[in-house]
Amino acid sequence: MAHIGDFQMPQLDPKQTKRAVRWFKIIAGILGLIVFLLAALNPYVDYLWYLHDVRQPQVFTLAYQTRALLFVPSFLFTWALLFFSLRRALKLSLVYIDTPETRGQVLLSNALHFVQKRGWGLVRLAAPVFAFFSATSFSNEWSTLLLARHTQSFGKSDPIFGFDLGFFVFTLPWYRALVNYAFSIVVLTAVLTIGVYVGLQALAALARIELGRPGIRLHVNLLVGAGLLVLAGQMWLKTYEFGLKPGAQFTGAGYAATFELHAQQAVAILTALLGLLAFALVRSANGYRYLIRGAITVIAVSLLGTAAAPALIQRILVEPDKIGKESPYAARAIALTRFGYDLDRIAPRDFPVQNIPTPQDVAQSKATLDNMRLWDPEIVRQSFEVLQGLKPYYQFRDVDVDRYSIGGKTSMVMLSPRDIELSGLSDNARTWVNERLQYTHGFGVAMSSVNSATTDGLPSLLIRDIPPTTIPDIPLTEPRIYYSDFRDADEGLVDEYSLVNSNQKEFDYPAQDQAQTYRWLGDRGIPIGGFFRKLALSIVLGDGNLLVSGNIASDSRLLMHKSILDRCARLYPFLKLDNDPYIVLLDGKIYWILDGYTSSANLPYSDMSGEGVNRLNYIRNSVKIVVDAYSGETTAYAIQDEPVLRAYRAIYPGLVKDGAEIPAAFRAHFRYPEDLFRLQAGEMTQYHVSDPVTFLNNNDAWELPRQRGLDGREMILPPYYVQMRLPGENDEGFVLMLPFTPRSKPNMSGWLAAHCDPDRYGEMTLYNFARGANVAGAEQMETNFTGDPKVNSAILQLQGGGQTQVIIGNMLVIPIGKSVIYAESLFPKSRAAGLQATPRLKKIVLGLNGRIEIGDTYQEALDKLLGGEAAAPTQPPKDQPQQPGQKPAPNQGQTAGIREALGVLDQAEAALRAGDFAKYGELQKKARQKLQALAK
Repeated sequence: MAHIGDFQMPQLDPKQTKRAVRWFKIIAGILGLIVFLLAALNPYVDYLWYLHDVRQPQVFTLAYQTRALLFVPSFLFTWALLFFSLRRALKLSLVYIDTPETRGQVLLSNALHFVQKRGWGLVRLAAPVFAFFSATSFSNEWSTLLLARHTQSFGKSDPIFGFDLGFFVFTLPWYRALVNYAFSIVVLTAVLTIGVYVGLQALAALARIELGRPGIRLHVNLLVGAGLLVLAGQMWLKTYEFGLKPGAQFTGAGYAATFELHAQQAVAILTALLGLLAFALVRSANGYRYLIRGAITVIAVSLLGTAAAPALIQRILVEPDKIGKESPYAARAIALTRFGYDLDRIAPRDFPVQNIPTPQDVAQSKATLDNMRLWDPEIVRQSFEVLQGLKPYYQFRDVDVDRYSIGGKTSMVMLSPRDIELSGLSDNARTWVNERLQYTHGFGVAMSSVNSATTDGLPSLLIRDIPPTTIPDIPLTEPRIYYSDFRDADEGLVDEYSLVNSNQKEFDYPAQDQAQTYRWLGDRGIPIGGFFRKLALSIVLGDGNLLVSGNIASDSRLLMHKSILDRCARLYPFLKLDNDPYIVLLDGKIYWILDGYTSSANLPYSDMSGEGVNRLNYIRNSVKIVVDAYSGETTAYAIQDEPVLRAYRAIYPGLVKDGAEIPAAFRAHFRYPEDLFRLQAGEMTQYHVSDPVTFLNNNDAWELPRQRGLDGREMILPPYYVQMRLPGENDEGFVLMLPFTPRSKPNMSGWLAAHCDPDRYGEMTLYNFARGANVAGAEQMETNFTGDPKVNSAILQLQGGGQTQVIIGNMLVIPIGKSVIYAESLFPKSRAAGLQATPRLKKIVLGLNGRIEIGDTYQEALDKLLGGEAAAPTQPPKDQPQQPGQKPAPNQGQTAGIREALGVLDQAEAALRAGDFAKYGELQKKARQKLQALAK
């Protein structure tokens, strides 16, 4: 037994200790190997997907290679720094002031010896653990490093330092990541080292042992000096972020913040000098005293220069002369925000409003009027669900608006894919074989016209049923949908995987006698392979059936990441993706088109939008992605040459193809993306002005218009696609548009339009109404609609005493010449039919210059609205010829006939609500005969 004084310490058997340590290492090694293998399974399966499915393995390998490039040196550096620093702290010389006498002193003395002797083993264990987590965190900056190595020029300089904007977007984030890593490592090492010193010092003081203080001073001074130098570097780099400093009215340093910037530069220099002073005083007995005084000085200068002084400057100099002092900085913010959001290419155009469109305006707006969208996309979706869902396991999730050539002219349509919905299977059908091997794909689409309905008020279907019934202009020969925009009820992405080429035939579609089956003919997906690959896939997917099922053949393939958004996010990790992919029918096949954005949150003086990972102040719609809904083949095309995309194309050569390679058929269906348009419109509410004085006075701010949603609650009016001839232009086109209203005012101030057609894609025009023009906004016109006696009477009639719910569709605001027409549809929906109730288009409300008309059909309402605007009376005197296009007023007999027909239709609606379908059909036929007789 070893002892000091009278206190004895028990000794462990060295052989038992070695045996226990050996077994511990063996068990730890086995557990570590298992953990490593399990951790490697997800990357292994990901690699298989990149290799065999999307066939872009370089996206996977480059990420891991760059991570390794950062991880290995940072791990070794952190390990070495912690190792030697903590080892140095534990190797202190001990000088006994007095011989330990009491039991407590002896215990503390032995504890101090034990820590010095055994603490070394703890350091060897702790250092690599800390180094691993630190290096793992630093390796997450792999994309930042790649961008810094492929920096591009913007050809535009920032207004503070005169650097090219590429420095802030590409280079500065890497410098920031590097300095942040260095600071975290130095702080971690200093905290752990000083903690060891403090602990040993406490034990030594109680045990009356003197430690080697000069060694402590040297070590701590070196760590403090290094920390101060890295901190100075951090502070200096932060001065380059003053272009991102949030202000009351704009982003970026204003008059007072510019003084703060220079003050922070001075504080950074003083901090660096303080770090050098720490190195110089490593052997000085009074070094800490000087360092503390220097630190107090730096803190005082920081508080005065970066907090107190800017606040005083703002209060004394800026606020009394805000326009004079802040105008140059506001001009910077306007210019760079317009550049960051691509607003500077929007062409402003004055729009002199006329109350009534001229006959020439009406004639030139024929395409606009012919394509007036009467159906709300959500109402069409509900109708598709009831009319074309066909089975519970089919679902229509989203309806998109597009244009196709039908009968030789461009027509707007609404279409939606018929997706497979596994939750729609009955409980006894939800087996593994059904969900993974048989119900693998959706089938076909539903397509309807935007401005017509059947005599029953249902969507006029152009493509319907299974197998698809189509029109000659839009064939559909491959209707199967394996890849789609799968979402749950909360709009979260759903990614159900499927197994194809198995021993089970896939369910294709229901038929009268028996279900039709199918076998996948594609060549993508992950080959299932042998036992070990099956084992890896089963563990990653949490599906043991993959390992034991006899239905999996040697050529079976796994289709995973079937969600369009999930698929593209993995393949193009550098893009922000639009939230609304849409389908296109070409050459008999179904394709998805998705917009990709390149973005940055580091552009000086550009207004910041979004939060967290969605923060940005620079964005471009630089990429269009096309996905084959059957095979999953995914192709990205560059449609805009801009610096961020150029950098990523240099990082991933060949991943994004040139825009010249886009097939013309796809270009014809490109749409300007709603998400980007909505973001740009939001920025335009403030940054449509170019004069900094007007901007600072904030007397010309706009708002996005509001409307009543389908649920009756107020919401921001979404942008909408229209086929129209824009004012002042010669040709019609497919356009995305949205009006604006002045802040806190109900009337309109203008509207924004973006071209979608290939020859003018991305061209944007802002139409400004003259100041004082009293043009009703969407919300104001909705109020006028609901307050109109004719509309109220029609709604009460449609409600049928409360048995029918009347849904009011979304408001469209459409320019006709130099006038504005408002359109809204009324959709009665039976309450008794429950989930099977289908909204029906029954009334159209149109408005123009305070005048409101309602009709059973769009044409009827339009004739009432525009026919009454002619200069001649409705029925000209006998001595005057009737003007071309003018319709005579109905005589009393015609009026009575119309009323009688309407009465028969009311009886038909009552029969429908009562469930008497035979009587409903008879009355509909009778009403049609009466109307035909009146038409003759």
